[in-house]
Amino acid sequence: MSSVSGRRYRCMVARTATTPVASQRGQRVADMRSRLGARLRTAGFGVALVVVSALLFLLSRYHFLLFHSLVELLAIITSALFFTVAVVMLRRAGHDFLFLLATGFFFSGIIDLVHTLAYKGMGVFPSYAANLPTQLWILARYLESLVILGSCLWLGRTLKRWWVPPLGVGVVAAITISLAFLRLLPVAYVEGYGLTQFKILSEYVIIGLLLLAMAIIWRKRRFLSSWTIWWLGFA
Repeated sequence: MSSVSGRRYRCMVARTATTPVASQRGQRVADMRSRLGARLRTAGFGVALVVVSALLFLLSRYHFLLFHSLVELLAIITSALFFTVAVVMLRRAGHDFLFLLATGFFFSGIIDLVHTLAYKGMGVFPSYAANLPTQLWILARYLESLVILGSCLWLGRTLKRWWVPPLGVGVVAAITISLAFLRLLPVAYVEGYGLTQFKILSEYVIIGLLLLAMAIIWRKRRFLSSWTIWWLGFA
């Protein structure tokens, strides 16, 4: 009896000793699978991006108006989905920075929608020339860059009234669209001449605003993950 008990005791000790080792091996295998899955998803995203870009390039060579409309609509749908997700995350987790960014993208997407409809060849606003869609495109980029800069400045604070940013940015978007249709904005495109100094200088100003926003994000990087900072810079 004593020898049987001894064998049972040694078996129990052996199982107890090997359990942490097996657990560690299982954890390593799970980590490897997780990293492999992440790499496969990244590679799949890259391949899909290359394929879609190639198809869009071919489409632009065949029918530029259709290409322009599809690209703009894709960006508009993406901005709307981004805003929807940001609203849900704000209510559940309080992601103020994400919500502010999404607000800017959503209303710039609305301006982009009007820009798409006003584009030359669409025939929606026949009394307006190519100047109107060019102005609307610049307005959307101005609104987008200013909201991104404001969001970066706000990073680290708490948003108490969630409805204030959408209301304010929405009013600004509506006013700027109205000013464009009333022909009260600087001319951005002249038929037979091309882009004006206002359009060209505005692009440099927008680039400067975005660079300033990235500098602020880098200074406040402790509030964001490295993954978020990388994707913001890529965008």
